[in-house]
Amino acid sequence: MDHYRPAAAATTASSTSTTVIPSTPPEHASAKVISVTANGRIRGYIAAALSALESPHLAVHVYARGAAINKAVSVVEIIRRKLPAAGVTQMNALGSVAETDAWEPKDADHGKPQPLDRIVVTKHTPYLTATLAVDPEIIAAVQAAESAAAAAVVAEALVPPRLTKTGGGGKKRAPASGSKTAQGNGTHIPTS
Repeated sequence: MDHYRPAAAATTASSTSTTVIPSTPPEHASAKVISVTANGRIRGYIAAALSALESPHLAVHVYARGAAINKAVSVVEIIRRKLPAAGVTQMNALGSVAETDAWEPKDADHGKPQPLDRIVVTKHTPYLTATLAVDPEIIAAVQAAESAAAAAVVAEALVPPRLTKTGGGGKKRAPASGSKTAQGNGTHIPTS
């Protein structure tokens, strides 16, 4: 590409989406956008998203392009695991962005153009936008139900077990082959 230079209006971008989902739902107009890159740390993205979901934003858009899509999926899955499942809504949008670059031939000796053609390169880069929205009323109800269930388990553990009379009748079984029965108490002693 030594004989070419970028054209004046070299880069244009257009996007095509496979799903039609509004980018920001009306009730979450102040959502926070987290752009995941291939070089970023997952821990940092998760911390930013969880802190944003605790604040009045109530929605987070996780956006990634190209090689960072795998990392964005991991971030979204970890965030969903850390939040109560009943209170989190997830909307996904997949698509591709077409970027067009134009290259013109450089002038050779004193303004005479070289016999080279103009080059137009179009790159299609996939993208993912995952929107996580939180309903605080549902999360509060889930947490209350979980704490009530935990309290019931603790209360059940504190109640002493009842002593019940068990039946001693029933058919006596013969000892398994290759084992001897100890005298008097009916326990089996395996032989080697």
